[in-house]
Amino acid sequence: MRPFDIITFDCYGTLIDWEAGITKAFQDAAAADGVSLDSAAVLRALFDTRSASEAPEYRSYRDILTDAAVRVGGRLGWTIDRARAAFLPESLPHWMPFADTNPALTRLSRAGYALGILSNVDDDPLAETLRHLEVSFALLITAQEVRSYKPAPGHFAMARNWIAPGDGFMRRKATSTMSRRPSRITFR
Repeated sequence: MRPFDIITFDCYGTLIDWEAGITKAFQDAAAADGVSLDSAAVLRALFDTRSASEAPEYRSYRDILTDAAVRVGGRLGWTIDRARAAFLPESLPHWMPFADTNPALTRLSRAGYALGILSNVDDDPLAETLRHLEVSFALLITAQEVRSYKPAPGHFAMARNWIAPGDGFMRRKATSTMSRRPSRITFR
């Protein structure tokens, strides 16, 4: 008997190589403006900015990425306005999976596991990102849907309700991986 019936994943950073996607988006947009940016500097500046989960109230992920692009550009000497900074959220559906993502998801699916995604993103970019993944997902929960960002409990509460509707008795066992360094969250 397998230890879990359902496996959920964070999408960007776990299944999708978000660092490569972000740096390519910044480099392409900056180059179009005649600016050269170092990939490592882009990521350092991004990591130093405020995360979505720290926002006092829910805002769309598109807005959060746009604001991040403005801040990162400014920190790296490339001043851009919000309209120009839209390059970052617009790039998100083009970010590609890690090389091992599709083979691993296919193996899990063929082994009978139900798969899910719990993501800090809006519905539309996730729908477009799914084109890059070769399996179907039984469960998709976005920040837009729950109006909050992980690690807030909204995603997990909705997943728990899907996994064990009604009486709360856990009929299925679930685990969640939230990064390339898996951490397991078991619903009990």
